[in-house]
Amino acid sequence: MTHRDWEVRFEQNGRSGSVTYSDSEGELCFWWELGTGRVVALISVGTSAEWEERFPWAAPRKEEIIQRIVEETIRQQAPNCAGTLDENGWVTIHQGASWPAAPPPPPQLRQPPNRGLPGDPRLSFYRRIRTMSFVVLGIVVMGALGLIAFALLQKHVLQIRTTGGPSGASLRSGTTIVTMMTRLEPYIPSLNRDHANDLFSLGILLHDAESGDSRYIELAKGRSQSALGMCKLAAIEGDFVWVDTPETMRVNLVSGEVIGPDVLQGDPSLVPPKKQRTLADFATDEDATIRYMASGGVVGGNRWLGILTQDQVESECRQGDRAPAAGNYSLSNQPRRIYVWSLSKGPSGPTFRKLDSKGSEGFFGGGLVRSGRDAELLELVGKGWLELHHTKPYRKSSIVAARLGSEGQVVWETDTGIGEVQDILPDPKLPALIGRRPQVPDKVSEPILVVIDAETGKVSTHSLWMHE
Repeated sequence: MTHRDWEVRFEQNGRSGSVTYSDSEGELCFWWELGTGRVVALISVGTSAEWEERFPWAAPRKEEIIQRIVEETIRQQAPNCAGTLDENGWVTIHQGASWPAAPPPPPQLRQPPNRGLPGDPRLSFYRRIRTMSFVVLGIVVMGALGLIAFALLQKHVLQIRTTGGPSGASLRSGTTIVTMMTRLEPYIPSLNRDHANDLFSLGILLHDAESGDSRYIELAKGRSQSALGMCKLAAIEGDFVWVDTPETMRVNLVSGEVIGPDVLQGDPSLVPPKKQRTLADFATDEDATIRYMASGGVVGGNRWLGILTQDQVESECRQGDRAPAAGNYSLSNQPRRIYVWSLSKGPSGPTFRKLDSKGSEGFFGGGLVRSGRDAELLELVGKGWLELHHTKPYRKSSIVAARLGSEGQVVWETDTGIGEVQDILPDPKLPALIGRRPQVPDKVSEPILVVIDAETGKVSTHSLWMHE
Protein backbone atom coordinates (compact mmCIF):
# COMPACT_ATOMS: atom_id res chain seq x y z
CA MET A 1 0.00 0.00 0.00
CA THR A 2 1.52 3.35 -1.05
CA HIS A 3 1.42 6.28 1.40
CA ARG A 4 2.63 9.42 -0.28
CA ASP A 5 5.98 8.42 -1.74
CA TRP A 6 6.80 5.34 0.42
CA GLU A 7 5.51 1.80 0.95
CA VAL A 8 6.07 -1.24 3.17
CA ARG A 9 5.83 -4.82 1.77
CA PHE A 10 5.71 -8.08 3.69
CA GLU A 11 6.77 -11.57 2.55
CA GLN A 12 6.16 -14.67 4.64
CA ASN A 13 7.86 -18.08 4.56
CA GLY A 14 6.47 -20.24 7.35
CA ARG A 15 6.96 -18.52 10.71
CA SER A 16 9.31 -15.85 9.41
CA GLY A 17 9.89 -13.62 6.42
CA SER A 18 11.06 -10.23 5.23
CA VAL A 19 9.70 -6.69 5.44
CA THR A 20 10.82 -4.19 2.79
CA TYR A 21 10.60 -0.40 3.11
CA SER A 22 11.04 1.71 -0.03
CA ASP A 23 10.75 5.39 -0.90
CA SER A 24 12.16 7.77 -3.48
CA GLU A 25 15.65 7.62 -1.93
CA GLY A 26 16.10 3.83 -1.76
CA GLU A 27 15.01 0.54 -0.32
CA LEU A 28 15.62 -1.17 3.03
CA CYS A 29 15.04 -4.87 3.82
CA PHE A 30 14.57 -6.27 7.33
CA TRP A 31 13.78 -9.69 8.82
CA TRP A 32 10.78 -10.65 10.99
CA GLU A 33 9.47 -13.75 12.77
CA LEU A 34 6.22 -14.70 14.50
CA GLY A 35 6.11 -14.63 18.29
CA THR A 36 4.18 -16.59 20.90
CA GLY A 37 1.62 -15.65 23.54
CA ARG A 38 0.96 -11.91 23.56
CA VAL A 39 3.97 -11.21 21.40
CA VAL A 40 2.61 -11.24 17.85
CA ALA A 41 5.84 -10.63 15.95
CA LEU A 42 9.43 -9.45 16.24
CA ILE A 43 11.08 -7.26 13.58
CA SER A 44 14.85 -6.88 13.49
CA VAL A 45 15.50 -3.32 12.28
CA GLY A 46 19.01 -2.90 13.72
CA THR A 47 20.68 -0.34 15.99
CA SER A 48 21.68 3.22 15.11
CA ALA A 49 25.30 2.11 14.68
CA GLU A 50 24.22 -0.56 12.22
CA TRP A 51 22.20 1.99 10.25
CA GLU A 52 25.21 4.32 10.09
CA GLU A 53 27.24 1.46 8.64
CA ARG A 54 24.69 -0.23 6.37
CA PHE A 55 22.24 2.53 5.45
CA PRO A 56 24.08 5.88 5.78
CA TRP A 57 21.65 7.56 3.40
CA ALA A 58 18.71 6.60 5.66
CA ALA A 59 20.34 6.92 9.10
CA PRO A 60 19.16 10.54 9.70
CA ARG A 61 15.55 9.39 9.13
CA LYS A 62 15.83 6.15 11.15
CA GLU A 63 13.05 6.95 13.64
CA GLU A 64 10.71 8.20 10.90
CA ILE A 65 11.24 5.05 8.78
CA ILE A 66 10.82 2.68 11.73
CA GLN A 67 7.66 4.56 12.72
CA ARG A 68 6.27 3.96 9.21
CA ILE A 69 7.19 0.24 9.36
CA VAL A 70 5.42 -0.13 12.71
CA GLU A 71 2.32 1.70 11.44
CA GLU A 72 2.09 -0.51 8.35
CA THR A 73 2.76 -3.68 10.32
CA ILE A 74 -0.10 -2.89 12.66
CA ARG A 75 -2.39 -1.73 9.86
CA GLN A 76 -1.70 -4.63 7.48
CA GLN A 77 -0.82 -7.53 9.75
CA ALA A 78 -1.73 -6.89 13.41
CA PRO A 79 -4.73 -4.58 14.00
CA ASN A 80 -5.31 -3.42 17.58
CA CYS A 81 -1.70 -4.12 18.51
CA ALA A 82 1.12 -1.87 19.67
CA GLY A 83 4.79 -1.69 18.76
CA THR A 84 7.88 -1.02 20.89
CA LEU A 85 11.54 -0.54 19.89
CA ASP A 86 14.34 -1.65 22.22
CA GLU A 87 18.01 -0.60 22.30
CA ASN A 88 19.06 -3.79 20.51
CA GLY A 89 17.22 -2.87 17.33
CA TRP A 90 14.16 -5.13 17.82
CA VAL A 91 10.60 -3.94 17.26
CA THR A 92 8.13 -6.00 19.30
CA ILE A 93 4.53 -6.08 18.05
CA HIS A 94 2.32 -7.15 20.96
CA GLN A 95 -1.37 -7.46 21.71
CA GLY A 96 -3.49 -4.94 23.59
CA ALA A 97 -2.67 -1.68 25.23
CA SER A 98 -2.09 -3.01 28.74
CA TRP A 99 1.38 -4.43 28.08
CA PRO A 100 2.65 -1.82 27.81
CA ALA A 101 -0.09 0.78 27.32
CA ALA A 102 -0.64 1.58 23.67
CA PRO A 103 -0.54 5.23 22.56
CA PRO A 104 -3.61 6.75 21.02
CA PRO A 105 -4.04 6.18 17.30
CA PRO A 106 -2.34 6.56 15.01
CA PRO A 107 0.19 4.29 16.65
CA GLN A 108 3.27 6.15 17.69
CA LEU A 109 6.73 4.72 18.11
CA ARG A 110 7.88 5.24 21.69
CA GLN A 111 10.97 4.33 23.58
CA PRO A 112 10.30 1.78 26.32
CA PRO A 113 10.50 2.76 29.98
CA ASN A 114 13.01 1.17 32.32
CA ARG A 115 10.71 -1.80 32.74
CA GLY A 116 9.99 -1.92 28.98
CA LEU A 117 10.10 -4.91 26.72
CA PRO A 118 13.88 -5.09 26.14
CA GLY A 119 14.48 -5.93 29.76
CA ASP A 120 11.05 -7.28 30.53
CA PRO A 121 11.36 -10.73 32.13
CA ARG A 122 8.43 -11.92 30.04
CA LEU A 123 10.22 -11.08 26.78
CA SER A 124 13.45 -12.63 28.00
CA PHE A 125 11.51 -15.71 29.04
CA TYR A 126 9.87 -15.86 25.60
CA ARG A 127 13.23 -15.63 23.85
CA ARG A 128 14.70 -18.35 26.05
CA ILE A 129 11.71 -20.58 25.40
CA ARG A 130 11.96 -19.90 21.65
CA THR A 131 15.65 -20.78 21.64
CA MET A 132 15.08 -23.91 23.72
CA SER A 133 12.22 -25.02 21.46
CA PHE A 134 14.49 -24.84 18.42
CA VAL A 135 17.15 -26.85 20.27
CA VAL A 136 14.66 -29.49 21.41
CA LEU A 137 13.14 -29.66 17.93
CA GLY A 138 16.60 -30.14 16.45
CA ILE A 139 17.37 -32.93 18.92
CA VAL A 140 14.08 -34.67 18.15
CA VAL A 141 14.62 -34.40 14.39
CA MET A 142 18.20 -35.66 14.64
CA GLY A 143 17.08 -38.53 16.86
CA ALA A 144 14.34 -39.51 14.41
CA LEU A 145 16.75 -39.33 11.50
CA GLY A 146 19.21 -41.47 13.47
CA LEU A 147 16.57 -44.13 14.12
CA ILE A 148 15.56 -44.15 10.46
CA ALA A 149 19.19 -44.41 9.38
CA PHE A 150 19.79 -47.27 11.83
CA ALA A 151 16.73 -49.14 10.55
CA LEU A 152 17.87 -48.69 6.96
CA LEU A 153 21.37 -49.77 7.92
CA GLN A 154 19.99 -52.93 9.51
CA LYS A 155 17.82 -53.73 6.50
CA HIS A 156 20.24 -52.96 3.71
CA VAL A 157 23.70 -53.42 5.23
CA LEU A 158 23.64 -55.54 8.38
CA GLN A 159 20.75 -57.80 7.37
CA ILE A 160 21.74 -61.01 5.59
CA ARG A 161 19.77 -61.45 2.40
CA THR A 162 18.85 -65.04 1.62
CA THR A 163 18.08 -67.05 -1.48
CA GLY A 164 15.29 -69.61 -1.69
CA GLY A 165 14.96 -72.72 -3.79
CA PRO A 166 12.79 -75.75 -4.55
CA SER A 167 11.64 -78.05 -1.78
CA GLY A 168 10.24 -81.54 -2.20
CA ALA A 169 8.68 -83.16 -5.24
CA SER A 170 6.95 -81.05 -7.89
CA LEU A 171 3.57 -81.66 -9.55
CA ARG A 172 2.30 -81.19 -13.05
CA SER A 173 -1.08 -80.44 -14.61
CA GLY A 174 -0.87 -80.22 -18.40
CA THR A 175 1.78 -77.65 -19.24
CA THR A 176 1.75 -76.13 -15.73
CA ILE A 177 4.58 -77.28 -13.46
CA VAL A 178 4.08 -76.57 -9.75
CA THR A 179 7.13 -76.40 -7.46
CA MET A 180 7.14 -75.63 -3.76
CA MET A 181 9.69 -72.93 -2.85
CA THR A 182 11.11 -72.15 0.58
CA ARG A 183 13.40 -69.35 1.70
CA LEU A 184 15.11 -68.49 4.97
CA GLU A 185 13.81 -65.07 5.96
CA PRO A 186 16.46 -62.29 6.13
CA TYR A 187 18.18 -61.94 9.50
CA ILE A 188 20.82 -59.87 11.30
CA PRO A 189 23.90 -61.98 12.12
CA SER A 190 25.11 -62.34 15.69
CA LEU A 191 27.63 -64.49 17.55
CA ASN A 192 24.93 -66.19 19.61
CA ARG A 193 22.41 -66.74 16.81
CA ASP A 194 20.26 -69.83 17.42
CA HIS A 195 19.45 -71.55 14.12
CA ALA A 196 16.53 -73.29 15.81
CA ASN A 197 14.79 -69.91 15.79
CA ASP A 198 15.21 -69.39 12.04
CA LEU A 199 12.00 -68.58 10.19
CA PHE A 200 11.08 -69.48 6.63
CA SER A 201 8.63 -68.23 4.03
CA LEU A 202 7.10 -70.59 1.50
CA GLY A 203 5.02 -70.50 -1.64
CA ILE A 204 4.62 -72.16 -5.00
CA LEU A 205 6.23 -71.40 -8.35
CA LEU A 206 3.95 -71.92 -11.34
CA HIS A 207 5.85 -72.48 -14.58
CA ASP A 208 4.27 -72.85 -18.01
CA ALA A 209 6.33 -75.41 -19.92
CA GLU A 210 5.00 -74.17 -23.25
CA SER A 211 5.39 -70.39 -22.95
CA GLY A 212 8.21 -70.32 -20.39
CA ASP A 213 6.29 -67.85 -18.19
CA SER A 214 6.52 -68.26 -14.43
CA ARG A 215 4.67 -66.81 -11.45
CA TYR A 216 5.34 -67.03 -7.71
CA ILE A 217 2.50 -67.17 -5.19
CA GLU A 218 3.45 -66.66 -1.55
CA LEU A 219 1.47 -68.80 0.87
CA ALA A 220 2.99 -68.38 4.32
CA LYS A 221 5.67 -66.59 6.34
CA GLY A 222 7.30 -67.21 9.69
CA ARG A 223 7.35 -71.00 9.46
CA SER A 224 9.81 -72.80 11.74
CA GLN A 225 12.36 -75.36 10.64
CA SER A 226 10.34 -78.17 12.21
CA ALA A 227 7.16 -77.08 10.38
CA LEU A 228 8.90 -77.25 7.00
CA GLY A 229 9.07 -81.04 7.26
CA MET A 230 5.27 -81.12 7.10
CA CYS A 231 4.97 -78.71 4.16
CA LYS A 232 4.37 -80.32 0.78
CA LEU A 233 2.32 -80.31 -2.41
CA ALA A 234 -0.50 -82.64 -1.36
CA ALA A 235 -2.54 -83.12 -4.54
CA ILE A 236 -3.35 -81.65 -7.93
CA GLU A 237 -6.51 -81.90 -10.00
CA GLY A 238 -7.36 -79.81 -13.04
CA ASP A 239 -6.71 -76.15 -12.28
CA PHE A 240 -6.30 -76.65 -8.53
CA VAL A 241 -3.41 -77.69 -6.31
CA TRP A 242 -3.66 -78.46 -2.59
CA VAL A 243 -0.67 -77.42 -0.49
CA ASP A 244 0.13 -78.32 3.12
CA THR A 245 1.83 -75.32 4.80
CA PRO A 246 1.34 -77.40 7.09
CA GLU A 247 -2.29 -76.15 7.17
CA THR A 248 -3.95 -77.19 3.92
CA MET A 249 -4.61 -74.47 1.33
CA ARG A 250 -6.05 -74.63 -2.17
CA VAL A 251 -4.60 -72.54 -5.02
CA ASN A 252 -6.25 -71.84 -8.35
CA LEU A 253 -3.50 -72.31 -10.96
CA VAL A 254 -5.21 -69.95 -13.41
CA SER A 255 -6.28 -67.01 -11.23
CA GLY A 256 -3.78 -67.49 -8.41
CA GLU A 257 -6.59 -67.33 -5.83
CA VAL A 258 -5.60 -68.87 -2.49
CA ILE A 259 -8.24 -70.39 -0.22
CA GLY A 260 -7.07 -70.75 3.36
CA PRO A 261 -7.64 -73.58 5.84
CA ASP A 262 -10.57 -71.85 7.60
CA VAL A 263 -12.63 -71.73 4.40
CA LEU A 264 -11.60 -75.23 3.31
CA GLN A 265 -12.70 -76.77 6.59
CA GLY A 266 -16.10 -75.14 6.35
CA ASP A 267 -16.83 -76.12 2.73
CA PRO A 268 -16.90 -79.87 1.90
CA SER A 269 -16.85 -79.12 -1.84
CA LEU A 270 -13.31 -77.75 -1.54
CA VAL A 271 -11.68 -80.79 0.07
CA PRO A 272 -8.69 -82.39 -1.73
CA PRO A 273 -9.35 -85.28 -4.14
CA LYS A 274 -9.62 -88.71 -2.53
CA LYS A 275 -6.59 -90.11 -4.33
CA GLN A 276 -3.78 -88.11 -2.82
CA ARG A 277 -0.07 -88.74 -3.07
CA THR A 278 1.57 -91.42 -0.95
CA LEU A 279 4.80 -90.99 1.00
CA ALA A 280 6.69 -92.61 -1.89
CA ASP A 281 5.40 -89.90 -4.21
CA PHE A 282 7.31 -87.26 -2.27
CA ALA A 283 10.68 -88.86 -3.02
CA THR A 284 13.33 -86.78 -4.80
CA ASP A 285 16.93 -87.22 -5.99
CA GLU A 286 17.95 -90.89 -6.46
CA ASP A 287 14.65 -92.23 -5.13
CA ALA A 288 12.74 -90.21 -7.71
CA THR A 289 15.14 -91.24 -10.47
CA ILE A 290 14.72 -94.94 -9.73
CA ARG A 291 10.91 -94.72 -9.61
CA TYR A 292 10.65 -92.70 -12.83
CA MET A 293 13.21 -94.67 -14.85
CA ALA A 294 13.18 -98.12 -16.43
CA SER A 295 15.96 -100.34 -17.74
CA GLY A 296 13.80 -101.03 -20.80
CA GLY A 297 10.32 -101.92 -21.92
CA VAL A 298 7.93 -103.02 -24.61
CA VAL A 299 7.75 -100.66 -27.60
CA GLY A 300 5.63 -100.98 -30.70
CA GLY A 301 3.87 -104.09 -29.36
CA ASN A 302 6.46 -106.65 -30.48
CA ARG A 303 9.81 -105.08 -29.62
CA TRP A 304 11.69 -104.65 -26.36
CA LEU A 305 14.03 -101.65 -26.09
CA GLY A 306 16.54 -101.60 -23.26
CA ILE A 307 19.56 -99.68 -21.93
CA LEU A 308 21.48 -102.43 -20.14
CA THR A 309 24.84 -103.56 -18.81
CA GLN A 310 26.28 -106.83 -20.05
CA ASP A 311 25.48 -108.46 -16.70
CA GLN A 312 21.81 -107.46 -17.04
CA VAL A 313 21.61 -108.92 -20.53
CA GLU A 314 23.00 -112.25 -19.37
CA SER A 315 20.84 -112.50 -16.25
CA GLU A 316 17.53 -110.85 -17.19
CA CYS A 317 17.09 -111.10 -20.95
CA ARG A 318 17.66 -114.76 -21.82
CA GLN A 319 15.64 -116.27 -24.65
CA GLY A 320 12.24 -117.37 -23.39
CA ASP A 321 12.36 -115.15 -20.29
CA ARG A 322 9.33 -112.97 -19.67
CA ALA A 323 9.78 -109.42 -21.06
CA PRO A 324 8.45 -106.84 -18.55
CA ALA A 325 6.41 -103.90 -19.80
CA ALA A 326 8.95 -101.70 -17.99
CA GLY A 327 12.03 -103.25 -16.37
CA ASN A 328 13.33 -102.15 -12.99
CA TYR A 329 16.06 -99.52 -13.13
CA SER A 330 19.17 -99.60 -10.96
CA LEU A 331 22.00 -97.14 -10.50
CA SER A 332 25.31 -98.49 -11.74
CA ASN A 333 28.57 -97.05 -13.02
CA GLN A 334 29.04 -99.88 -15.51
CA PRO A 335 28.78 -98.86 -19.16
CA ARG A 336 25.48 -99.63 -20.86
CA ARG A 337 24.38 -100.19 -24.44
CA ILE A 338 21.15 -99.91 -26.37
CA TYR A 339 19.64 -103.35 -27.02
CA VAL A 340 16.61 -104.29 -29.12
CA TRP A 341 14.87 -107.68 -28.89
CA SER A 342 12.03 -109.14 -30.90
CA LEU A 343 9.33 -110.71 -28.75
CA SER A 344 7.22 -113.82 -28.77
CA LYS A 345 3.79 -114.28 -27.22
CA GLY A 346 3.88 -116.45 -24.14
CA PRO A 347 1.13 -117.77 -21.84
CA SER A 348 1.88 -115.11 -19.23
CA GLY A 349 2.85 -112.31 -21.59
CA PRO A 350 5.56 -111.46 -24.14
CA THR A 351 8.93 -113.24 -23.90
CA PHE A 352 12.37 -112.52 -25.32
CA ARG A 353 12.76 -114.28 -28.66
CA LYS A 354 15.87 -112.88 -30.36
CA LEU A 355 18.40 -110.07 -29.88
CA ASP A 356 18.11 -107.94 -33.02
CA SER A 357 20.62 -105.14 -32.44
CA LYS A 358 23.22 -103.90 -30.01
CA GLY A 359 24.55 -100.34 -29.86
CA SER A 360 27.89 -98.95 -28.73
CA GLU A 361 28.87 -98.46 -25.09
CA GLY A 362 28.91 -95.13 -23.30
CA PHE A 363 25.44 -94.79 -21.82
CA PHE A 364 26.55 -94.55 -18.18
CA GLY A 365 23.58 -94.79 -15.81
CA GLY A 366 21.28 -94.81 -18.83
CA GLY A 367 17.59 -95.65 -18.72
CA LEU A 368 14.22 -94.93 -20.29
CA VAL A 369 11.75 -92.49 -18.73
CA ARG A 370 8.42 -93.82 -17.51
CA SER A 371 5.07 -92.05 -17.94
CA GLY A 372 4.72 -91.89 -14.15
CA ARG A 373 6.15 -93.37 -10.99
CA ASP A 374 6.41 -97.17 -11.52
CA ALA A 375 4.37 -96.81 -14.74
CA GLU A 376 4.92 -97.99 -18.32
CA LEU A 377 7.37 -96.26 -20.65
CA LEU A 378 6.66 -92.68 -21.69
CA GLU A 379 5.86 -92.61 -25.41
CA LEU A 380 6.74 -89.27 -26.97
CA VAL A 381 4.68 -87.62 -29.70
CA GLY A 382 5.50 -89.16 -33.07
CA LYS A 383 6.28 -92.58 -31.51
CA GLY A 384 9.56 -92.21 -29.67
CA TRP A 385 11.03 -92.86 -26.23
CA LEU A 386 13.02 -90.59 -23.93
CA GLU A 387 16.37 -91.83 -22.62
CA LEU A 388 18.67 -90.20 -20.04
CA HIS A 389 22.36 -90.98 -19.42
CA HIS A 390 25.76 -89.62 -18.42
CA THR A 391 28.65 -89.63 -20.91
CA LYS A 392 31.22 -90.29 -18.16
CA PRO A 393 31.23 -92.76 -15.25
CA TYR A 394 30.52 -91.78 -11.65
CA ARG A 395 28.28 -88.92 -12.80
CA LYS A 396 31.22 -86.79 -13.82
CA SER A 397 29.31 -85.24 -16.70
CA SER A 398 26.01 -83.48 -17.18
CA ILE A 399 23.01 -85.58 -18.17
CA VAL A 400 22.27 -86.11 -21.85
CA ALA A 401 18.71 -86.68 -23.05
CA ALA A 402 18.08 -88.68 -26.23
CA ARG A 403 15.06 -89.61 -28.28
CA LEU A 404 15.12 -93.25 -29.38
CA GLY A 405 13.11 -94.94 -32.09
CA SER A 406 11.59 -98.41 -31.69
CA GLU A 407 14.60 -99.90 -33.51
CA GLY A 408 17.00 -98.32 -31.04
CA GLN A 409 18.12 -95.53 -33.37
CA VAL A 410 19.07 -92.19 -31.79
CA VAL A 411 16.86 -89.49 -33.34
CA TRP A 412 18.44 -86.61 -31.41
CA GLU A 413 20.66 -86.01 -28.38
CA THR A 414 20.84 -82.90 -26.20
CA ASP A 415 22.82 -81.86 -23.13
CA THR A 416 20.40 -80.91 -20.35
CA GLY A 417 22.99 -79.03 -18.26
CA ILE A 418 21.88 -80.98 -15.17
CA GLY A 419 24.49 -82.80 -13.11
CA GLU A 420 22.04 -84.65 -10.87
CA VAL A 421 18.33 -85.19 -11.50
CA GLN A 422 16.09 -84.49 -8.51
CA ASP A 423 12.67 -84.83 -10.12
CA ILE A 424 11.20 -86.00 -13.43
CA LEU A 425 7.94 -84.58 -14.82
CA PRO A 426 6.90 -86.71 -17.84
CA ASP A 427 4.88 -85.41 -20.76
CA PRO A 428 4.60 -86.74 -24.35
CA LYS A 429 5.28 -83.31 -25.86
CA LEU A 430 7.24 -81.29 -23.26
CA PRO A 431 8.88 -83.55 -20.65
CA ALA A 432 10.70 -81.70 -17.89
CA LEU A 433 13.53 -82.36 -15.43
CA ILE A 434 14.42 -80.64 -12.18
CA GLY A 435 17.96 -80.89 -10.89
CA ARG A 436 21.18 -79.08 -10.09
CA ARG A 437 23.96 -78.00 -12.38
CA PRO A 438 27.21 -80.04 -12.22
CA GLN A 439 29.10 -79.53 -8.97
CA VAL A 440 31.68 -76.73 -8.87
CA PRO A 441 34.19 -76.72 -5.95
CA ASP A 442 33.30 -74.34 -3.09
CA LYS A 443 30.00 -73.33 -4.71
CA VAL A 444 26.38 -74.31 -4.24
CA SER A 445 25.03 -75.77 -7.47
CA GLU A 446 22.16 -73.83 -8.98
CA PRO A 447 18.79 -75.64 -9.10
CA ILE A 448 17.26 -75.50 -12.57
CA LEU A 449 14.15 -76.58 -14.44
CA VAL A 450 14.79 -77.98 -17.92
CA VAL A 451 11.94 -78.39 -20.41
CA ILE A 452 12.63 -80.55 -23.47
CA ASP A 453 10.84 -80.29 -26.81
CA ALA A 454 10.17 -83.96 -27.61
CA GLU A 455 10.10 -83.39 -31.37
CA THR A 456 13.29 -81.32 -31.82
CA GLY A 457 15.31 -81.96 -28.66
CA LYS A 458 15.56 -78.23 -27.95
CA VAL A 459 15.85 -77.46 -24.22
CA SER A 460 14.64 -74.44 -22.24
CA THR A 461 16.48 -73.86 -18.96
CA HIS A 462 15.05 -71.85 -16.06
CA SER A 463 16.74 -71.03 -12.75
CA LEU A 464 14.94 -72.05 -9.57
CA TRP A 465 16.83 -69.67 -7.30
CA MET A 466 14.38 -67.36 -5.54
CA HIS A 467 15.71 -63.95 -4.56
CA GLU A 468 14.03 -61.38 -2.32
